[in-house]
Amino acid sequence: GVSTLVLNSAPASIADLSASRYLQHVTYLSKDEMKGRGNGSNELVQAGDYIASQFKAAGLQPMGDNGTYFQSFEITTGTEFGPKNAVTINGKGLKLNDEFVPIAFSNSASNLGRVVFVGYGITAPEFKYDDYKGIDARNKIVVVFRHEPQELDEHSVFDGKNFTTHATFDHKAANAKLHGALGIIFITDPNNHRADQEEVGTATRGAPPENIGIPAVHAKRDPIMAMFKSSGKDLAAIQKQIDADLKPGSFELPMVLAG
Repeated sequence: GVSTLVLNSAPASIADLSASRYLQHVTYLSKDEMKGRGNGSNELVQAGDYIASQFKAAGLQPMGDNGTYFQSFEITTGTEFGPKNAVTINGKGLKLNDEFVPIAFSNSASNLGRVVFVGYGITAPEFKYDDYKGIDARNKIVVVFRHEPQELDEHSVFDGKNFTTHATFDHKAANAKLHGALGIIFITDPNNHRADQEEVGTATRGAPPENIGIPAVHAKRDPIMAMFKSSGKDLAAIQKQIDADLKPGSFELPMVLAG
């Protein structure tokens, strides 16, 4: 004989799909009262409890710790300044929280090294662009602009006026470490952000707290640019040239910087 098996559950499952129900969950998890559900926050705990309650209501078997829907893991939720943060240029120390601030992903190290300017600090083979081309950054301290080349040009290869991942603090710090740098100093690029240099700390507040393995600071533009000016280098003019032709303007300075 011939046996026939007919499954009639599919239409019921499809009927059970509900855009309004999913929107209800998303609305709850993203409402203003959740404050972004930041790591370590009570709102994130509340969101987790809500999701667990939905798992239970759906009849899912708990497979987490101790028969729950939760699985524990460690995460860094913040960083604090150590007691000896310092950056010294030509014997003069910059003021913490005024002229410089360590970035959350910075490691703890004390380094003395020659200074290398590497433009935007970007290596982007997909755009045929590399600020480190022809530069030996090993055992040196790199100074880089924030942001990206041609950020005001909607036709730029760097995704027009949108920033790519190459613009982020952590991406540039990791790239500096990959090139053997002892440390990295970020300054706000002078041409497109002339009024955006005085408040260090604000820009780096959202940087990931995980240790990238290289000392990293965000410094005020003026003292760093003055250091270059004393060697006859105009960083604003160099940025203008980089943005014009996407040719790196990197170079080494004949001086040592401590941090």
